[in-house]
Amino acid sequence: MASKTFATNDVLSAADMNLFGLDPQSSDVTTEQSTTSSSYTDLSTVGPSVTLSVNNGQKLLVFLSAYALSTTADVDFYASFVATGGVVVSASDTNAAKFRESSVGSSLRPRHTMMTLVTATSTGSTTFTMKYRSNGTANVTFGGRRIIVLPKF
Repeated sequence: MASKTFATNDVLSAADMNLFGLDPQSSDVTTEQSTTSSSYTDLSTVGPSVTLSVNNGQKLLVFLSAYALSTTADVDFYASFVATGGVVVSASDTNAAKFRESSVGSSLRPRHTMMTLVTATSTGSTTFTMKYRSNGTANVTFGGRRIIVLPKF
């Protein structure tokens, strides 16, 4: 269901009414924290994350952004997300903001951002949580972490 199409004499359900006036949900974690994990993981302060109700077939735009810094030059590292509930998404490089450290520095690099569209596969509460990974050897610090989820009708 890409969007709800109403016909004459349709009776609106509570789920239909909940689709109106949908506001974006956002969360931030400002703490700078590191990982060397080669698989997606939580940092010491989990997230950020947002939870919202979704309806089967509903589309949602997910935005991620963060600053990052690595102790090793010429490595890639990523910030992605998982979704659990009405939307199920595993953290992956496909849905990630990709960082590349070309030279080792002492301050966080410019903010990287990504956006992806997901579709709810069932109705219910869904939590979107950012996850992070390194190349497995480099110590990567992430800061200014933000997730925004924009439900679409």
